[in-house]
Amino acid sequence: MPLRKRQIQILNVLYKNLQNARPKPVPSVAIAGKLGMNLPELRELLTRMNGKGVIQTDLDQRYNLITRKGVTWLDNQRPYPDPAPL
Repeated sequence: MPLRKRQIQILNVLYKNLQNARPKPVPSVAIAGKLGMNLPELRELLTRMNGKGVIQTDLDQRYNLITRKGVTWLDNQRPYPDPAPL
């Protein structure tokens, strides 16, 4: 699967967490399970995404949160419907 698509999937999982009344950091194990990824592959992506500032992860990469930059980047990746014809 393309890198960009995987990043979007990860950000979507983290974004959905924001919908909770009291969002908590999302465990990497939960993300890997939802996306059918192995942890080494996920951790490599988390490292890249943390470096770009779109997520925050702890030193052990066990828990993750999306950042404002991540929300903005994700929003820019979403397709919007074409405007209605005039």
